Order: sequence, then structure tokens, then C-alpha cells
Amino acid sequence: MTDEKLAALRCWVESTLGGRLVEWRQQGGRESGGRPAWFTTVDVDGDRIAAYIRADRGLAAVSTGVAIDREFRLLQELNKTEVLVPRVFGLCEDPRAILMECVPGENDFGKIQDAAQRRALARHFLEQLVALHRLDAERFEAIGLRRPRSAEDYALGDLSRWERGHQRGLREPVPLVTFACQWLRRNIPPAPTRPVLVHGDTGPGNFLFQGERVTAIIDWEFAHLGDPMKDLALLRPRDFYYPTNELPRWLQIYSELSGTPLDLPKLRYYSVQALLLTPLALGPIVQDLKPESDHAEWIAQEVVYRRATAEVLAEALGVPLEPVEVPSGSPTRFSQFFDIVKQNLEAEHLPRLDDTFQAHRLRMTLRLLEHLRQVERKAPAIDALELEDIGAVLGHRPASRAEGMRQMDAYVRSAAPAEDARLVQFFYRQAVRDQALMVGALGLGENAVVRPISL
Repeated sequence: MTDEKLAALRCWVESTLGGRLVEWRQQGGRESGGRPAWFTTVDVDGDRIAAYIRADRGLAAVSTGVAIDREFRLLQELNKTEVLVPRVFGLCEDPRAILMECVPGENDFGKIQDAAQRRALARHFLEQLVALHRLDAERFEAIGLRRPRSAEDYALGDLSRWERGHQRGLREPVPLVTFACQWLRRNIPPAPTRPVLVHGDTGPGNFLFQGERVTAIIDWEFAHLGDPMKDLALLRPRDFYYPTNELPRWLQIYSELSGTPLDLPKLRYYSVQALLLTPLALGPIVQDLKPESDHAEWIAQEVVYRRATAEVLAEALGVPLEPVEVPSGSPTRFSQFFDIVKQNLEAEHLPRLDDTFQAHRLRMTLRLLEHLRQVERKAPAIDALELEDIGAVLGHRPASRAEGMRQMDAYVRSAAPAEDARLVQFFYRQAVRDQALMVGALGLGENAVVRPISL
């Protein structure tokens, strides 16, 4: 966002709340969901109002095509219900941004050590999810949300829009994404009895809490009318990064509170879609990274969610996944230079940064540096294995990895369903090896595990 736009936004905040800015702090990292966002405090005749600004993505990261004014209208409607969401103050037209209350609370469920607190908080969150799903869909149709009319509408939703955005921004194809989209279209489950408001990105990390109680459910940009089993499946990508350690129990609690039977085949189907959304969105981003973006985080998420997508595809197909050979790599004559740069940045510069956003930016650079160090040591051996693996599928060894990916994508598009198991195993091996090039730079993805949902 330009300085001129930022100044206009600050003036608009003061005008909307009728006071004077006394604090303005940019939020950094994936905590903002890839959007420009700020915490602010406005003095109104001696009273301090804590607020939060959530701006349109612009160049910040992932282009989702989801209008922020729709999210504003949705929050306005939810403010009339018992569902705990931030109160909205206004929508800025230029630059486009939502001004809302700054709700107190933490969002990192994974840091909770007390088992009783985790269980109580989980139950309160699931009570909120049940309350959300009980709201009449017609009130959200009235503000512009589309009601699904067929099993295909429920199952696929905006998949075509995501695909178009993905394909439009790619320089090179991502065969896993091509395969997963085709699989989803070939395996559409039955429609539910009625649509519910699906949060679209629900679970740990997207609700704030204090003690054993949820204070607000946040980040509503992907909300839509759909199948409640989809919202439950969407707990899996959240559990992947913010482990619940009791995901099957969460599903059972939801079923008990709502009276809705759990449909395991549907949960597995929607799990594929839920985990696939990140590679769909980030594929073009990592192929055209901007220096001002959270570059290392986007690379990390794209690769670990590709691996997770392959795992849930294997789960849905009943395909066992074998351990993957990953070269350990070895230092080269240039490796010491990475160590020197890391030492300079980490020990000399980072401790002297008082600005939290600038400190975040330097940590992102350190993660990218670690990625480059792993690439320098491991990439030649991994690329050789990759070409061998691609050759085994295609029947001939391609000249380069890039050419191999193009040929694999063409192969996937014409492959019969009988090839599904072999292709999923290939995609899993590829993702595990790509992840090895990010070891030490994966952030929350470092120990991310896809947990089974068997009931």
C-alpha cells in the first residue's frame, strides 16, 4: 500500500470513530492471513477504542478474488446473531478495508498445555460452529451469498474460479493440482438436506480465546453456503498447522451437539478439497514471488500442503504410502557463506530491531536464506531422483525437471482412474523431497502432520 493510500486510511479511521489516532501498528506474518492489517487505538474524548483494520489483499500475497465488501456485509449480518464475531465499524472504499473492534484474546491453540483448558475451549468453539450452522441460509442469500442447487454446486462450489486463478498465474504446471481437481469432479458426493453457512477456513488459528472461552471467530473471507461436512473437513488444514491432538473427538462433539451424523466418505472427499486450496492459491505466488511478500512462508505452505493433499488423496483412495528416499546432502565449498550471512543477520541485526514488523521481515529473509542453503546442498541429488521417478511414470526420462513437469501434467489430464493410486504415490514422493529443501525454514509447517479422522 502506498504512503498516500495509507495516509488516507488513517484519516478515514479517525473520521469513522470520531477521534484521534494514538497507536498504529502493522501486523506481520501469516497472523494477518496474508492481508495488510493494522492494530490501532483511537482516543475519542478521553476514551480509548482499540480497533483492527483488515485491508484488501492487493499485492500482499494470495489473490483470492473474494471481495472484502462481501466479508463486511457478512460480519454486519453476523453481528445480529449470537455467533461471536468482531463488531464492525465501517468499510473504507479507497483503500478498501474493514474497520472492526480489536477483540481481546490469543489465537495459537497449540500453545495451550493444560488438557482441561484445551477440552473446554474446543467444546465452546464447537458450540459456536453448531450455532453458525443453525442460522437460516436465507438471511445470507439476502446479502449476496449463493445457494447451491445441486450436488455439483455443493461439492465443487468455487473450484472453477480457484482453478482459473491458479492456471492464469502459473509459469509451469503443478500436476498434483491438475490431478486433484479432476479427482474431485469424478467423485462428487450426494447433496446435504439443506445448506448452512460454512465459515470456509474454520478451526484453530481462526478463533480468538481467553482461558476456556472463545472471544471471536475471525477471518470470514471464504464463507459461503454449503455442506456442514465441508466445514468439519476444513478443520483438517487448521489442525495440520495448529494441532488439536483430538480431531476425531472434535468431530464427535460436533455431531453430538448438532444432532448431525458424521459422513466419513464425505469428510474424506472434502478433506482433499480443503488441503488442496493452499496449493491452488499459492502455486502462482511461489512461481512469481515479490520481495515485499512473505516469500519464505508462502514457499513453505505451498510445499507442505502439497504433501498433505497427496496424503488425504491416498486416504480417500485407501492407498498405502511408503517411506520416501530423501538425500541428506553435503556441504559444498560455498556452504560457509550461508553460515556467515545468517550469523550477520541473526546476531548483529535482528536484536537491534525494535520495530516488530521489520523484525518479522528479517526473520522471513533468514528463512529464505535457510531454504537456499538446503537447495545448494540437496537439489542436484533430489533432481536426479525426480527425473528417474518421472521417467518411471512416463516410460521415458525427460531432459529436465521443468520438461518433466509439463509432460506429467499432460499425462495426468489423459490418465484413466486406474492410474490414480500410482499417481498419488508419485505426488507424495515429489512433495516429501521438495519439503526436504525447506527443512529449517518451514515455520509452523516444520512438524505439521495430517492426522487421521477414523471415527
